[in-house]
Amino acid sequence: MKNFVTKGAISYQLMRYAHATRTAISYQLSVISYQLSAISLCATRTLREQLSVISLCATCTRSRSVISLCATHTRSRSACE
Repeated sequence: MKNFVTKGAISYQLMRYAHATRTAISYQLSVISYQLSAISLCATRTLREQLSVISLCATCTRSRSVISLCATHTRSRSACE
């Protein structure tokens, strides 16, 4: 009888450990998913900002090859001087 109780206790502990592990993994996956969403949102916003700077600089300089020289737009988005 003692052997059965010991096996039952071990089985119960293993089930609790497995449940705790699944819960921790689920939580970590939720955190990773949230972080990826935040990264994606920041990347989209940054890309949108860069595209608007590109169009402003191209309008001002008439050339997309000198976009990096248009520091005024990068800082303040006002017209190039």
